[in-house]
Amino acid sequence: AAVPKVAGIAANLWTAAGPFASFAGRLQAFHVDRANPKRLLAGAATGGLWNSEDQGLSWAPVDDYLPSLAIAAIAADAVDPAILYAATSEYHYTATKGVGVLKSTNGGVTWQRLPATDPSVATQFAYIMALAAHPAAAGVLIAGTWSGVYRSVDGGANWSRVFNPPMFDGKSTPVFDVRFSPTDPNRVVASLDDGAIAYSADAGATFVQVQIVPALSQRGTAQSKIAFAPTVPGTLFASVARNGGELWGSWDYGQSWLQISAQATGAALAQNALWVDPTNANRIVVGGVDLVRSVDGGQTYVKISDWTKWPTSAHADQHAIVEDPRYDGASNASVYFASDAGVYRADVTTVTPTVGWANLNSGLNATQFKNGAASTAAGGIFVGGTQDNGTLVLQRGTDNWYKWFGGDGGTTWIDPTNAQVFYGEYVYAAVQRTTDGGATRNLEYICTGITEALKPGPGESESCGPGTTGEANFYAPTVLDPNQPGRLYVGAKSLWVTDDARASPPFWRTVKTASAVDKNYISAIAVQPGDANNVWVGHNNGEVYATANALAITPTWRVVTGLPARYVARIVFDRTNRARIYIAFGGFTANNLWLTGNGGATWAAIGSALPAAPIYALAVGLTDGQLLYAGTEVGVFASADGGTTWSASNEGPANVPVEDLVVLDDGTIAAATYGRGLYYSGGTPTGTAVEYYWARRDHYFISADPVEIAALDHSPPGGWVRTGYTFRTYAAPGAGASPVCRFYIPPAYGDSHYFSASPDECAAVRAKFPMFVYEAPNVFYIGLPSTVTGACPPGLIPVYRLWDNRADTNHRYTSSKTVRSAMLAKGYVAEGYGPEIVSMCAPP
Repeated sequence: AAVPKVAGIAANLWTAAGPFASFAGRLQAFHVDRANPKRLLAGAATGGLWNSEDQGLSWAPVDDYLPSLAIAAIAADAVDPAILYAATSEYHYTATKGVGVLKSTNGGVTWQRLPATDPSVATQFAYIMALAAHPAAAGVLIAGTWSGVYRSVDGGANWSRVFNPPMFDGKSTPVFDVRFSPTDPNRVVASLDDGAIAYSADAGATFVQVQIVPALSQRGTAQSKIAFAPTVPGTLFASVARNGGELWGSWDYGQSWLQISAQATGAALAQNALWVDPTNANRIVVGGVDLVRSVDGGQTYVKISDWTKWPTSAHADQHAIVEDPRYDGASNASVYFASDAGVYRADVTTVTPTVGWANLNSGLNATQFKNGAASTAAGGIFVGGTQDNGTLVLQRGTDNWYKWFGGDGGTTWIDPTNAQVFYGEYVYAAVQRTTDGGATRNLEYICTGITEALKPGPGESESCGPGTTGEANFYAPTVLDPNQPGRLYVGAKSLWVTDDARASPPFWRTVKTASAVDKNYISAIAVQPGDANNVWVGHNNGEVYATANALAITPTWRVVTGLPARYVARIVFDRTNRARIYIAFGGFTANNLWLTGNGGATWAAIGSALPAAPIYALAVGLTDGQLLYAGTEVGVFASADGGTTWSASNEGPANVPVEDLVVLDDGTIAAATYGRGLYYSGGTPTGTAVEYYWARRDHYFISADPVEIAALDHSPPGGWVRTGYTFRTYAAPGAGASPVCRFYIPPAYGDSHYFSASPDECAAVRAKFPMFVYEAPNVFYIGLPSTVTGACPPGLIPVYRLWDNRADTNHRYTSSKTVRSAMLAKGYVAEGYGPEIVSMCAPP
């Protein structure tokens, strides 16, 4: 069924553009199914849950519209491995609130929020940093939250607070890690702030707090990750984030602690992971920026990864380390490492910084873009800065992604007169430039003269010249003047400008002095298209200033009043009406979008219908000023009447933060997301094929028709029920979308249905089986694999057709390799193309 468009976009009218492999994005959690070790589940920091059925060779998102895509931890029930729990939030980097704990009873196929953890009624679950399941008793869970430790003994239906002594400042104690002892489940240890832990001897019913290191009475200090040594009861280790990373040990279940070695491990507050070999307590791996390994119980370490050698080595910043359930330290020593660029696997006993690393990120796209610039030149170009995956370039015509420069990436611009000239930013206003599209990675800092730009650390180069102070936001705003593309503005404590950003080096000058409020840096800049003198800036605390003579040596600025006192995220001019200006604000509160129709004399809130969440991106139609697009914490919302009314729900591309929107024309928008990479609006609309099972007949059926699905969902008892499995389809014809025919097989031959995406096969079935009822030529649309190799087109995933090989003919259609293997083991026969015998190809 067609989905109505709002301002030209709809939730099912987005095309994921990547990147899908090397630049996979930040993971916080990782899980290996102990019942089927080929089945992996990755939890992205703001990109949701991702599933692999083939041990990491390929990935697909579980659900674009989970209640939250900020996944902090994953835990499995002790008795039933199909019962999984996922904690939501992102605490260290973005302070992204979660929605509580999600639960799955079918191995992670579908998820529902546990009502008792809804932060709207239980605020303690707004940030959950750790989650652990009892290793022997079903339904017993321990959650580490921003306000203490909580326990459930009934599978998450109810929770009780079991530990929350106030810290030195009288506020709640945050909990960063929770672990059950694998040898004595009554023993539980929780990691706290300020160098402390808490231990329990009664399976988490009560806790006692002790210091690992002396308290400093400071928040954000000496946090730790914990790991038990399964082969030595009572022994556990703590990777403490202080002094470059310290390893401490306890041999009495956490009651007392000793530092094991003075050698720094590299662990830090937001880059800390710890693993102890389940077969050998002397083999320990600690992750910080890189990974180090000890074979003598933590006395000494050797480096086993080097982020500067990526992708030959694992990427920087480690967050989780999980072994294969079959791990024995000899014939199987496989361990998975989740980092800021996805997941890698290695034999932990032999891996070195440059030998033995396997990149397992094909199809995994949790990239966190902070900004983006797009152009239609040269077949389409996108340049975007990311969280710790560098500034990336997409040559859309060839679907080629590459890295221009590394580290964190901020704002980006493409010169409209020369698409080979890009401007980017590292952090703290460290502006950069390339003149060949980044093809030769000819990184050139052009920030010398911006005295408030990046301040080098000890031993680091002076990228922006000597004496810089670093007085700018981590991601500082920049704007390329649309009237004169050589003029580049940079917002730090002051407003800086160069009139010739192409020069080597450019000359920089200040055109607006700093705010009187300390650290109230510039957060947004806008230049009026058609009037280079009309420039507006916003600050962290909500201050807004405007000038009508920006090209003067000393512009005159006026204070803009009547607006909220909170972070200014975006200022946008309506190209079709110079008096209309929009300002978007941050904060989890209502009315984050404001409009003036008279150049700032008066203002009106126009975002009351939008979620009470930050607005990160804002765009206006190029030729129709009534088309308005807001990129929020939970996706894109659209208005066709200048903000008077808004789409009733998220218009895609997922329930993900959208950091930048670029309108290429009034039908195409590039959306840079913080957790799901890059999307373009338009393309072929998508739908979902839902699978059903009738147990009495042992038959399967799929449908992508919403009316039919609704009827099946109301089947009488004993009839059709959902299996929990689905795959994506196309809802309309389009490039690469083949129509799927459907036949009804009468009772004498099976009383079931047959589907094919091949027009030739559909015609052959009609000719060979005239007794079959040809119901429709196009019940949905989907990709078709190569009839020779079975390979799917780029960006699509295989769908398998399996025949029951019985007199009552029935077929099962699935994108799950686990299901495929299970059906083949039952005697089903695969039908399709190529060695993998692929029948169809589905959108991810």
